[in-house]
Amino acid sequence: MKTNKASAARRAQMQGVGLVELMIALVLGLLVVGGAIGMFISNRQTYSATESLGRVQENARVAFELMARDIREAGGNPCASSLPVADVITPSAWQNSWNNGVTGYDNGGLAGSAAGTDAIEVKSGGSSGIGVTHNAGASTFTAASGGTAFKAGDLALVCDYRQAAIFMVATATATAITYNTTARADGTKNCQTDFGLPVVCGGATKAYAFQPSTVITKLRSARWYVADNPRGGRSLYQSVDGLGAQEVVEGVRDMQLTYLMPGGADYVLASAVPNWTQVLAVRITLNMEGGEGQERVGTDTAALRRELFHVVTLRNHSS
Repeated sequence: MKTNKASAARRAQMQGVGLVELMIALVLGLLVVGGAIGMFISNRQTYSATESLGRVQENARVAFELMARDIREAGGNPCASSLPVADVITPSAWQNSWNNGVTGYDNGGLAGSAAGTDAIEVKSGGSSGIGVTHNAGASTFTAASGGTAFKAGDLALVCDYRQAAIFMVATATATAITYNTTARADGTKNCQTDFGLPVVCGGATKAYAFQPSTVITKLRSARWYVADNPRGGRSLYQSVDGLGAQEVVEGVRDMQLTYLMPGGADYVLASAVPNWTQVLAVRITLNMEGGEGQERVGTDTAALRRELFHVVTLRNHSS
């Protein structure tokens, strides 16, 4: 009798979970798992959005910083702002024509830029160089040292307190930089060896000897514009000294540029600039898109986009 009671007790203790209890446990488990999955997806989307926004902001920062370096120095030379410039280089091309140091283009006006986007072209002689003396008769600039910073075929800007000139270097050593009318492989050459103003290539020339305070530096020409990239998106491109374009920043859908003039109440388009030598500042507006290959985390699963702007003051045009 005792044995039967003990067996019954043991059987009662060994009874399994009922069907209702099992179903309740499964439902609770599914709720927990579903919540965990929802949190994971939400965190993943938040991370993707944050990463995409960070990429957009970083790309914009790089674009603004690099463009600002060129625009800030537009029209500059080591001597003084607003000097008359004798340009003796021929044939004339964007990279060797002074054109007031800065020129803007509206709505795809620059060849190679995307339709509807703006572009800018800047020239400068830099803020540093080497001191030289000028022997106009020998077509030579003599330096104490530093001439090896130049090489044959370089485009250079030389200036004193009265005027500046743009010319092509023929030869360069540590102490002597010479020029002549011999053309380099692409046909670029000096049309004359006199730097007097006005420059008349193929006509009567006027000699000019630079003063003892003369400084020579390399001419820097740069174009900034937006164009389609090989991956199906758009990027910000830079072309320096007439060389091939370089992709600088991806994900730049559009660039709009406006310009501040003396006494102006607001920034104006390039087409409304009356005199490029008087531009005081440039406002750059970039329409940025999340980097190529990133998840589409914007509205309606579109790529994340932001419009950012930056203002650059031209040092050599400030009044």
